[in-house]
Amino acid sequence: MITVEHPLKNKKQFFDTVADNWSSEHSEQNTEILQYTISETLKAAPGKTILDIGCGTGITFPYLNDYEVIALDLSSKMIEQAKANRISSVNLLLQADTHRIPLKTETIDGIIALAVYPHVIDKAIFLDECHRVLRPGGSFGIIHLHPSHEINRIHRETGGVLEDDFLPEPQEVVRQLEATQFEPIRVEHDNFYFILSKRV
Repeated sequence: MITVEHPLKNKKQFFDTVADNWSSEHSEQNTEILQYTISETLKAAPGKTILDIGCGTGITFPYLNDYEVIALDLSSKMIEQAKANRISSVNLLLQADTHRIPLKTETIDGIIALAVYPHVIDKAIFLDECHRVLRPGGSFGIIHLHPSHEINRIHRETGGVLEDDFLPEPQEVVRQLEATQFEPIRVEHDNFYFILSKRV
């Protein structure tokens, strides 16, 4: 098991720094892709309790009406912004590390991970934690609004703590999911990046 505290501190500091402008700089997200990928993840969930992991400022919140939502982010500043964008279905906002999700085992029906996966330092630990908190049959959507080569280009050009935040090709993520007892049920990687799986 690797030690993740120091790299996580650097990432937290970065996302704290950009939190104030995050919503305005990402206001032109592709709403059609967001609606589609989130809807497909929610439809595959066996119940109504959803974890929005890496919630940022709450970009996904408008798509989560009629669900019981727990939102989590590493950055305390992102969580502050998310509180301002909170809707009634968001029951709980947590500032926490995705390597140690502070929830009980088998309490979540679906996980939305929008623009999160490249920033996870130890993906095996992260996937183990997602598997732990999901109920059997729970859905897990790994979502990016651009294909992997575009995400990786943006991170390289941004540099700093994001320079090595690499989004693997879908087939590699599928292998990682299968190794953690997830069953991939949909992979889309043309104009965006969407891997939907369920907990075995």
